[in-house]
Amino acid sequence: ILGGAFLVMDFVEGSAIDPGDDPSILVLTARTQAMLHQKDGRDISERIMAQGHSRGSHTLDGRIRWMVNYGMKYDGLHDAVQWLVDNRPPEPEIPRIIHGDFHPMNLMVKDGVVISILDWSGFMVGDPMYGLGWTKALFIATGKHEMPPDTFNQLVNMYTDTYESIIPIDHEKLNYYVVYRLVRALIEGKEGQTIWTRLDIVSNIIKELEEMIGILVSV
Repeated sequence: ILGGAFLVMDFVEGSAIDPGDDPSILVLTARTQAMLHQKDGRDISERIMAQGHSRGSHTLDGRIRWMVNYGMKYDGLHDAVQWLVDNRPPEPEIPRIIHGDFHPMNLMVKDGVVISILDWSGFMVGDPMYGLGWTKALFIATGKHEMPPDTFNQLVNMYTDTYESIIPIDHEKLNYYVVYRLVRALIEGKEGQTIWTRLDIVSNIIKELEEMIGILVSV
C-alpha cells in the first residue's frame, strides 16, 4: 500500500533527526545504543519462548541459519557466507538486548531527549557487537560513498568513541558483525529490498568486503 515495508503504531512525540542536518545526533544515538546494550536480555528471551517462539527466532543461531539458507542460493555470495560460518564468534555469557536496526532515523527526539525507539522488527538478544556492527555497516553502506574519507572517518569515530565511553568495544567481533551486515544487505537486495539494489551502495559494499575479508563477491 505504501510502496514498501511499514508498521502501524501508536503516535509518539518527537522528531527524527537526520545526521546530515545535525551530526551531533550521532552522539545521542551512540549513547542510547550503548545504554540499551547494558540491559540483560535473558528474561525477555524466556518470555518470548514461553509464548511458543523458538530461541532461534531472536538469537544469532536463527540469523546465521537465515544467512545460509538464503545466501547460498547465490553463487557469487557463497564464499562470503562460508566465511561468516567459519569465523562466527562465540555467544556472550549474558545476552544483551539488541534493537537489530539501530540508526539515528529510528529515534524520536524531543528537547534533546530520546522519547522512543522505533522499528523493532529485527530485535534479538545477543552480543552488543552485533548491534554496533549492524549500525556501523549501515554507515559504511549508505554514507561512505557520499562524503570525503576524512569526514566519514570523523563521524564514525565520533560514534564509536561515544559508545566505547560506556561499553568496551571488541574490535575483532565488531568487524565480524560489520561483514555480517554487509553480506546480509547483498542477500536482501537479491531478495528484493530496493535500497540494497542501488548501484552505488552495492559497489561500495563489494569494495568494503574485499578490503575487510579479501573476498570478491558478485551480485
